[in-house]
Amino acid sequence: MQTIYTLITLIFLSVIPLLVAAFLLTAVNSNTKKQLSLNQQLYLGSLGIIIHEASHAIMAFLFGFHAIEVKLIKRPHPEIGVKSLGFVRYSSPKNVRGKIGQAMAGIAPIIGCSTVIIGLFILLLPNSFNLLSTILVTQTFNTQSLFELFASLFQSWSLRLILWLLITTSITIGGFDLSSADRKGFGLGFSLLTLLIIIFYYFLTLFNQETLMMTLLSNFALSISLITILMLILLLITNWLVKIIKNK
Repeated sequence: MQTIYTLITLIFLSVIPLLVAAFLLTAVNSNTKKQLSLNQQLYLGSLGIIIHEASHAIMAFLFGFHAIEVKLIKRPHPEIGVKSLGFVRYSSPKNVRGKIGQAMAGIAPIIGCSTVIIGLFILLLPNSFNLLSTILVTQTFNTQSLFELFASLFQSWSLRLILWLLITTSITIGGFDLSSADRKGFGLGFSLLTLLIIIFYYFLTLFNQETLMMTLLSNFALSISLITILMLILLLITNWLVKIIKNK
Protein backbone atom coordinates (compact mmCIF):
# COMPACT_ATOMS: atom_id res chain seq x y z
CA MET A 1 0.00 0.00 0.00
CA GLN A 2 2.83 2.37 0.88
CA THR A 3 4.49 1.64 -2.47
CA ILE A 4 1.33 2.54 -4.41
CA TYR A 5 0.96 5.76 -2.40
CA THR A 6 4.59 6.66 -3.15
CA LEU A 7 4.15 6.04 -6.89
CA ILE A 8 0.98 8.15 -7.04
CA THR A 9 2.72 10.95 -5.12
CA LEU A 10 5.70 10.93 -7.49
CA ILE A 11 3.41 11.18 -10.52
CA PHE A 12 1.32 14.00 -9.05
CA LEU A 13 4.40 15.99 -8.05
CA SER A 14 6.33 15.62 -11.29
CA VAL A 15 4.32 15.26 -14.50
CA ILE A 16 0.73 16.14 -13.57
CA PRO A 17 1.43 19.87 -12.85
CA LEU A 18 3.00 20.25 -16.31
CA LEU A 19 0.10 18.51 -18.05
CA VAL A 20 -2.52 20.51 -16.15
CA ALA A 21 -0.71 23.76 -16.99
CA ALA A 22 -0.53 22.82 -20.67
CA PHE A 23 -4.21 21.85 -20.83
CA LEU A 24 -5.65 24.87 -18.99
CA LEU A 25 -3.45 27.55 -20.57
CA THR A 26 -3.89 26.11 -24.07
CA ALA A 27 -7.68 25.90 -23.66
CA VAL A 28 -8.04 29.56 -22.63
CA ASN A 29 -5.56 30.79 -25.24
CA SER A 30 -7.29 28.81 -28.01
CA ASN A 31 -10.58 30.46 -27.08
CA THR A 32 -8.95 33.89 -27.33
CA LYS A 33 -7.44 33.12 -30.74
CA LYS A 34 -10.80 31.96 -32.13
CA GLN A 35 -12.01 35.54 -31.76
CA LEU A 36 -9.12 36.92 -33.84
CA SER A 37 -8.23 36.60 -37.50
CA LEU A 38 -4.82 35.21 -38.46
CA ASN A 39 -3.54 38.72 -39.26
CA GLN A 40 -4.81 40.02 -35.92
CA GLN A 41 -3.04 37.14 -34.16
CA LEU A 42 0.13 37.98 -36.09
CA TYR A 43 0.16 41.66 -35.21
CA LEU A 44 -1.23 41.51 -31.67
CA GLY A 45 0.61 38.35 -30.62
CA SER A 46 3.92 38.78 -32.47
CA LEU A 47 6.09 38.69 -29.34
CA GLY A 48 4.28 35.62 -28.08
CA ILE A 49 4.71 33.84 -31.41
CA ILE A 50 8.46 34.54 -31.44
CA ILE A 51 8.89 33.34 -27.83
CA HIS A 52 6.70 30.30 -28.56
CA GLU A 53 8.85 29.14 -31.47
CA ALA A 54 12.13 30.14 -29.79
CA SER A 55 11.14 28.02 -26.78
CA HIS A 56 10.63 25.00 -29.03
CA ALA A 57 14.04 25.58 -30.63
CA ILE A 58 15.90 26.09 -27.33
CA MET A 59 14.42 22.98 -25.70
CA ALA A 60 15.17 20.91 -28.82
CA PHE A 61 18.76 22.20 -28.72
CA LEU A 62 19.09 21.30 -25.02
CA PHE A 63 18.11 17.72 -25.82
CA GLY A 64 20.62 17.58 -28.66
CA PHE A 65 18.11 17.47 -31.52
CA HIS A 66 19.11 18.44 -35.05
CA ALA A 67 17.39 21.63 -36.24
CA ILE A 68 16.13 21.39 -39.83
CA GLU A 69 14.29 24.70 -40.23
CA VAL A 70 13.29 27.49 -37.86
CA LYS A 71 10.85 30.33 -38.58
CA LEU A 72 10.24 32.36 -35.43
CA ILE A 73 7.46 34.33 -37.14
CA LYS A 74 5.97 34.34 -40.60
CA ARG A 75 2.99 35.67 -42.49
CA PRO A 76 0.19 33.12 -42.98
CA HIS A 77 -1.26 32.27 -46.39
CA PRO A 78 -4.73 30.86 -45.69
CA GLU A 79 -5.62 31.12 -49.38
CA ILE A 80 -3.33 28.13 -50.03
CA GLY A 81 -4.01 26.42 -46.71
CA VAL A 82 -0.91 27.68 -44.85
CA LYS A 83 -2.13 29.05 -41.52
CA SER A 84 0.99 28.70 -39.35
CA LEU A 85 2.51 31.90 -37.95
CA GLY A 86 5.84 30.23 -37.20
CA PHE A 87 7.36 26.78 -36.90
CA VAL A 88 10.35 24.74 -35.77
CA ARG A 89 11.29 21.53 -37.56
CA TYR A 90 13.85 19.20 -36.03
CA SER A 91 14.85 15.55 -36.07
CA SER A 92 15.07 13.61 -32.81
CA PRO A 93 16.57 10.21 -31.98
CA LYS A 94 14.23 7.23 -31.61
CA ASN A 95 15.26 6.52 -28.02
CA VAL A 96 14.23 7.50 -24.48
CA ARG A 97 16.05 10.85 -24.69
CA GLY A 98 14.29 11.60 -27.97
CA LYS A 99 10.81 10.76 -26.64
CA ILE A 100 11.24 12.79 -23.45
CA GLY A 101 12.82 15.61 -25.45
CA GLN A 102 9.86 15.72 -27.82
CA ALA A 103 7.44 16.03 -24.89
CA MET A 104 9.53 18.77 -23.26
CA ALA A 105 9.99 20.60 -26.57
CA GLY A 106 6.22 20.45 -27.03
CA ILE A 107 5.49 22.05 -23.66
CA ALA A 108 8.43 24.48 -23.92
CA PRO A 109 6.29 27.52 -24.98
CA ILE A 110 4.40 27.37 -21.66
CA ILE A 111 7.73 27.46 -19.82
CA GLY A 112 9.27 30.10 -22.08
CA CYS A 113 6.32 32.52 -22.09
CA SER A 114 5.84 32.24 -18.32
CA THR A 115 9.55 32.82 -17.72
CA VAL A 116 9.62 35.97 -19.87
CA ILE A 117 6.46 37.43 -18.31
CA ILE A 118 7.65 36.79 -14.75
CA GLY A 119 11.18 37.94 -15.58
CA LEU A 120 9.90 41.24 -16.97
CA PHE A 121 7.63 41.62 -13.94
CA ILE A 122 10.66 41.27 -11.66
CA LEU A 123 12.70 43.68 -13.79
CA LEU A 124 10.08 46.37 -14.39
CA LEU A 125 7.94 46.13 -11.22
CA PRO A 126 10.21 44.82 -8.44
CA ASN A 127 8.17 46.26 -5.54
CA SER A 128 4.99 44.60 -6.75
CA PHE A 129 6.84 41.33 -7.31
CA ASN A 130 8.20 41.38 -3.75
CA LEU A 131 4.67 41.93 -2.40
CA LEU A 132 3.30 39.13 -4.57
CA SER A 133 6.08 36.77 -3.44
CA THR A 134 5.30 37.55 0.20
CA ILE A 135 1.59 36.86 -0.33
CA LEU A 136 2.32 33.52 -2.02
CA VAL A 137 4.94 32.38 0.52
CA THR A 138 2.92 33.37 3.60
CA GLN A 139 -0.40 32.43 1.91
CA THR A 140 -2.02 35.65 3.09
CA PHE A 141 -4.78 35.76 0.50
CA ASN A 142 -6.96 38.42 2.10
CA THR A 143 -8.52 41.70 1.00
CA GLN A 144 -5.83 43.87 2.57
CA SER A 145 -2.88 42.04 0.99
CA LEU A 146 -4.50 42.02 -2.45
CA PHE A 147 -5.37 45.71 -2.14
CA GLU A 148 -1.76 46.49 -1.26
CA LEU A 149 -0.61 44.50 -4.30
CA PHE A 150 -2.88 46.37 -6.70
CA ALA A 151 -2.03 49.68 -5.03
CA SER A 152 1.68 48.99 -5.60
CA LEU A 153 0.98 48.51 -9.31
CA PHE A 154 -0.89 51.76 -9.75
CA GLN A 155 0.68 54.08 -7.19
CA SER A 156 3.37 54.95 -9.74
CA TRP A 157 1.52 54.83 -13.06
CA SER A 158 4.46 54.87 -15.39
CA LEU A 159 5.84 53.64 -18.66
CA ARG A 160 7.15 50.54 -16.85
CA LEU A 161 3.68 49.28 -15.97
CA ILE A 162 2.30 50.18 -19.41
CA LEU A 163 5.25 48.46 -21.09
CA TRP A 164 4.79 45.31 -19.01
CA LEU A 165 1.05 45.20 -19.77
CA LEU A 166 1.61 45.63 -23.52
CA ILE A 167 4.32 42.97 -23.68
CA THR A 168 2.32 40.58 -21.49
CA THR A 169 -0.78 41.01 -23.67
CA SER A 170 1.20 40.21 -26.82
CA ILE A 171 2.78 37.15 -25.19
CA THR A 172 -0.51 35.81 -23.84
CA ILE A 173 -2.23 36.21 -27.22
CA GLY A 174 0.48 34.63 -29.33
CA GLY A 175 2.47 32.32 -27.08
CA PHE A 176 0.49 29.92 -24.91
CA ASP A 177 -1.44 27.89 -27.46
CA LEU A 178 0.04 24.40 -27.97
CA SER A 179 -0.81 22.88 -31.35
CA SER A 180 -1.75 19.24 -31.90
CA ALA A 181 1.81 18.71 -33.18
CA ASP A 182 3.18 20.16 -29.92
CA ARG A 183 1.07 17.71 -27.89
CA LYS A 184 1.76 14.71 -30.13
CA GLY A 185 4.51 13.16 -28.01
CA PHE A 186 3.07 13.99 -24.59
CA GLY A 187 1.76 10.51 -23.75
CA LEU A 188 4.88 8.44 -24.33
CA GLY A 189 7.36 11.21 -23.48
CA PHE A 190 5.90 12.06 -20.09
CA SER A 191 5.32 8.38 -19.30
CA LEU A 192 9.03 7.74 -19.83
CA LEU A 193 9.90 10.81 -17.75
CA THR A 194 7.71 9.52 -14.92
CA LEU A 195 9.39 6.12 -15.13
CA LEU A 196 12.85 7.68 -14.89
CA ILE A 197 11.79 9.77 -11.88
CA ILE A 198 10.45 6.64 -10.14
CA ILE A 199 13.65 4.71 -10.87
CA PHE A 200 15.77 7.61 -9.61
CA TYR A 201 13.65 7.88 -6.46
CA TYR A 202 14.16 4.22 -5.57
CA PHE A 203 17.85 4.56 -6.37
CA LEU A 204 18.05 7.38 -3.81
CA THR A 205 16.35 5.18 -1.22
CA LEU A 206 19.52 3.06 -1.24
CA PHE A 207 21.32 6.10 0.24
CA ASN A 208 18.40 7.26 2.44
CA GLN A 209 18.00 10.41 0.31
CA GLU A 210 14.41 9.91 -0.84
CA THR A 211 13.20 12.76 1.41
CA LEU A 212 15.39 15.20 -0.50
CA MET A 213 13.80 14.22 -3.81
CA MET A 214 10.29 14.49 -2.38
CA THR A 215 11.11 17.99 -1.11
CA LEU A 216 12.47 19.04 -4.49
CA LEU A 217 9.45 17.62 -6.33
CA SER A 218 7.05 19.29 -3.87
CA ASN A 219 8.71 22.67 -4.45
CA PHE A 220 8.60 22.04 -8.19
CA ALA A 221 4.89 21.18 -8.12
CA LEU A 222 4.09 24.23 -5.97
CA SER A 223 6.05 26.55 -8.26
CA ILE A 224 4.38 25.20 -11.41
CA SER A 225 0.94 25.45 -9.77
CA LEU A 226 1.46 29.08 -8.70
CA ILE A 227 2.83 30.06 -12.11
CA THR A 228 -0.12 28.33 -13.80
CA ILE A 229 -2.58 30.26 -11.66
CA LEU A 230 -0.85 33.58 -12.43
CA MET A 231 -0.68 32.87 -16.18
CA LEU A 232 -4.29 31.67 -16.19
CA ILE A 233 -5.42 34.96 -14.61
CA LEU A 234 -3.48 36.93 -17.24
CA LEU A 235 -4.95 34.82 -20.04
CA LEU A 236 -8.50 35.22 -18.73
CA ILE A 237 -8.03 39.01 -18.49
CA THR A 238 -6.67 39.08 -22.06
CA ASN A 239 -9.58 36.92 -23.22
CA TRP A 240 -12.03 39.31 -21.56
CA LEU A 241 -10.39 42.37 -23.16
CA VAL A 242 -10.44 40.78 -26.62
CA LYS A 243 -14.16 39.99 -26.24
CA ILE A 244 -14.90 43.59 -25.23
CA ILE A 245 -12.96 45.00 -28.18
CA LYS A 246 -14.52 42.57 -30.67
CA ASN A 247 -18.06 43.36 -29.46
CA LYS A 248 -17.64 47.12 -29.89
